[in-house]
Amino acid sequence: MEQLNGTETIVDNSLKEVKRHGSEGFPMGVYLDDFSHFQNGYICWHWHNEVQFTLIIKGEFTCQVGSEKLLLSPGDSIFINSCALHQIVPCKKSYGKLYSFIWKADMLAGNMECDLYHSCIENILNDSRKYYIYNKNNKNRAKMNAALIRIAGLFSEKPEDLLSAGWNLDGFV
Repeated sequence: MEQLNGTETIVDNSLKEVKRHGSEGFPMGVYLDDFSHFQNGYICWHWHNEVQFTLIIKGEFTCQVGSEKLLLSPGDSIFINSCALHQIVPCKKSYGKLYSFIWKADMLAGNMECDLYHSCIENILNDSRKYYIYNKNNKNRAKMNAALIRIAGLFSEKPEDLLSAGWNLDGFV
């Protein structure tokens, strides 16, 4: 499995993203988005059933989730909940890089009947908040970023290790 480079976001009439993230057996996509390669220079309004983490690598971005506008800087990350309408626009046109991690929520727990899903994942999905931000004021930022960078590395080099690495969500949300 290789890391994918994003260049555009294709949506249907409801703004639902039509791209499949990963495969049926491994429903996760990791994308290194370089906005100098994006067709319109930004990620347009869209939503998807999967959850998403985005980590800012280079440049500043305005991330809109619903009607809220959030300024994200290098080192900031954001969790976007399932079905939340969002877009990401670089503050300087066509400039910046970020990682996006998009996956089916039940992948983390194995299935929707296990204790991990009920104790951690289900609470996040049913939360009224559509996003969680990890910026310089968040005590878990360094831990979250280290985990995201590790996932990106494993995804591009040894994705099978992701299946056995285990998922520790304690303290992230």
